[in-house]
Amino acid sequence: KHVAVLEEAGYLSVHKATVVSRLRTWLSLTAAGRRAFDGHCAALREMLPPDGPVSDADLS
Repeated sequence: KHVAVLEEAGYLSVHKATVVSRLRTWLSLTAAGRRAFDGHCAALREMLPPDGPVSDADLS
């Protein structure tokens, strides 16, 4: 279901084929998908403290 939603949004390209009697699925990130992923990663990085990732010691 997740793949179908991402494909409909234009983030993934899906190719299916039968190889040696088995259905195989290949997924490729589209240019729009790469932009969305990069934006998501940037937003996550903005949540980190400026001096780097949070350690277990920071949580206690």
